[in-house]
Amino acid sequence: MHPEKIIYETDTKLGHYQVVDMIYVGRAARVLFSGMRGSAQSAIPRDGDPSMLFDYNRRFLELVDSLKPKSLLVIGGGAFTLPMQVLQTFPDVQVNVIEYDSDLVQIAKKYFGLREHENLNIIISGGREHLTTDSKRYDLILIDAFSGNKIPRELATQEFVSLLSSRLEKNGVCAANIISSYHNPNNSVMKEQFATYSSVFKHVDIFPADNTITFWVSQNFILIATDKRRQPKYNLRFGSLQPPIVKDINILKD
Repeated sequence: MHPEKIIYETDTKLGHYQVVDMIYVGRAARVLFSGMRGSAQSAIPRDGDPSMLFDYNRRFLELVDSLKPKSLLVIGGGAFTLPMQVLQTFPDVQVNVIEYDSDLVQIAKKYFGLREHENLNIIISGGREHLTTDSKRYDLILIDAFSGNKIPRELATQEFVSLLSSRLEKNGVCAANIISSYHNPNNSVMKEQFATYSSVFKHVDIFPADNTITFWVSQNFILIATDKRRQPKYNLRFGSLQPPIVKDINILKD
């Protein structure tokens, strides 16, 4: 049994962080927490098993494997564990990462193995701010940006989703990590995000990150949106769900 140990703790201009060596989901791991253990932002295994600790990250990797993108944008770097895993598994992908908190880059380098890579470009900016000024297009955009367990308001609007659509290649795909329940009464985030993405994209799918958890409790889901005439076969481990259907669905307004 590995004793739990806080190996680093700091306050940045954007929040409080702890780096903790501990047992996480039954595995020896190093975890980055934001707030006072309120939210696990990133984690790397320390048990010799290279598979990623977070289920939703494994679903993102499956999506990359399914779509074989040449260019990938990740909005929300955290400790950069997902971009590094992508490049380790798919070294020819050009990966741009937008991260708002510059201090996380140094934390990731010192404690989570972030290294320079010829195909990795880190952009310190807000996601919406950067996409407004940069017209580069991508085959795949992954969104994993939270303030605690909430999606930042500026990344949850119809205006932002329209911006995402404009930054995709012709057959591009956008996928977002959403923390919500699937059923009432706590599925407001799911309903709002499905409605918002559906107002912009022709096809929207919802996948559970882990199908062993009851859909009545808050958890990670992957929302996938595309305008492709024929929806691609996503080789995700779990099947797509129909989103909750309610008459008075609450679409977020700008």
